[in-house]
Amino acid sequence: WCRAEQLSYKLGHGGLDMYWTDGAGLMPFTAEELAHRDGQEEWATLPFDMFHDTSEFTCCARAHKINGRGQPQPCDRHALMLPMLGLYAQMLTRRDEPRFAEILREVERRTAE
Repeated sequence: WCRAEQLSYKLGHGGLDMYWTDGAGLMPFTAEELAHRDGQEEWATLPFDMFHDTSEFTCCARAHKINGRGQPQPCDRHALMLPMLGLYAQMLTRRDEPRFAEILREVERRTAE
């Protein structure tokens, strides 16, 4: 999954029933499972870095080259802002549900940095 898909699923569904595979089978997409499996605890929280200064989008890496219509390719970072804000708002309305509480804590921790 790309970061946008991961974050939209986490915000929209509370992160339930997310899985990843290394080709050997499906594992839960949780920080604990990923740290146990790969030794990279932060890997599960990478979707939250989608709008961080260090995040890299393909469109940015290609310097927003001119498309077939002679216009620069729009930035995915800008295109994703409104959908992610909508999902964040949806998550806030459900913040009393336990499955969203952990994600909200992670979002709040990262916005305080």
